[in-house]
Amino acid sequence: MEAQEGVRRYRLQPSTLRDAERRQLRSSLPQLLVMLLAVLLPTFFGRGNRSVLIVFLLLDALYIAYSGAITIPRMRKRLAKCWDTYVLEIGPDYLLRQQADTPDIRMSFSEVKRIEHLPERYLRVIGNTKRDVIGIPEGLDNFSDVVLELSNIFSSKRLNRDRTIRNTLLTGLGFGAYLLMLWMRSPRIVIPLAVAVATLLVWLFVFIQRSPNVSYRSKRLSWVVFAFCWSMCAQSAFTAYVNFALTRC
Repeated sequence: MEAQEGVRRYRLQPSTLRDAERRQLRSSLPQLLVMLLAVLLPTFFGRGNRSVLIVFLLLDALYIAYSGAITIPRMRKRLAKCWDTYVLEIGPDYLLRQQADTPDIRMSFSEVKRIEHLPERYLRVIGNTKRDVIGIPEGLDNFSDVVLELSNIFSSKRLNRDRTIRNTLLTGLGFGAYLLMLWMRSPRIVIPLAVAVATLLVWLFVFIQRSPNVSYRSKRLSWVVFAFCWSMCAQSAFTAYVNFALTRC
């Protein structure tokens, strides 16, 4: 901890990085499994193009292999960089979080709505909006002192479980809806799914671009990913509509 004229700066302990890597790996593996199941489950729905399903199965297997060989090592490297550069500054009337490749988050005490504490994991300081969040890992220097200090200033909520399970299920549902939209041919199914998926994509894109907790690299990459997914939604809806119109002729 560094202290200077009423301002205290806290950093993450290097010795806690290994535990953070294991937790991140455990949280990513269920998402990969859910994505695989999301490809398999559409086989139980109606009649579809089996060759398209096989293509998606192969792509999903390649994605999992890519994640294991490249994505996970990169994820560890980025985590190590963030761990080394994370700084929490507590001033007389404000909080400031600084971290590599992400915007600084400065929050005055008057902007803090509440804090959430998940024992043995983290502390979250929540501002006026859902994207205004300062995450404080338990690996922080003098973490217990920081929790006690902030709990005396703001209303505190104790969490009993992490949000990882819910986020994993939501990811699987969204991915499954996207694959089902690409696989099915009935316009009564494809068009509503395309509209729902496109709306969700817009919401996610705006959230990512506005969130100060998303890295600049991820913000840039999201333009490419969402442009591709949006084009697939438009193509699926248009193709389903044209096929439906041709059958009515």
